[in-house]
Amino acid sequence: LGWAGLAADAAAAADVAFAAARSHEAVFGTRSPPPRLAMEVADELHKRTTRGLARPAGVKLLIAGHDRTSGPTLHAVDPLGNLHRCRALAVGARAAQANEWLASQPDPRDLGAGELLGLCAEALRRATRGEPRQPAGSELSACIVGPGGDCRVVRGQAVAELWAGG
Repeated sequence: LGWAGLAADAAAAADVAFAAARSHEAVFGTRSPPPRLAMEVADELHKRTTRGLARPAGVKLLIAGHDRTSGPTLHAVDPLGNLHRCRALAVGARAAQANEWLASQPDPRDLGAGELLGLCAEALRRATRGEPRQPAGSELSACIVGPGGDCRVVRGQAVAELWAGG
């Protein structure tokens, strides 16, 4: 789960995803497919926005996963509860520049983990070009979701080396 916006809203959305995953596993005895989790979160954000009982969510989410049926998936959920399946997407400040470049790249499902991290680093580098302060590699992290839903977070030195390598 990646996000841009209010941390409290991202935490609430993560709680919805975790509750949906636990419920699915308790009922069916299997992991919940990532598209279903994304739909559960989108439905909750939509309810929150349209009911008027609370303020609309101030977060855009990226939900990545992998399962036997769908393979690798990436879903974007906006504050209105709109759900989009993506092949590559950046969220947050200057995401438009990164997304423009990502759209011109080959299908990321055909790339290995190292190539994917390099793609992400280059998208961020292009989006922040000309900014007075460039992010340091040590400030960045990435999550690699593999077959079976296994997740590996890459931080610190590994990301710093990728960032410096470009």
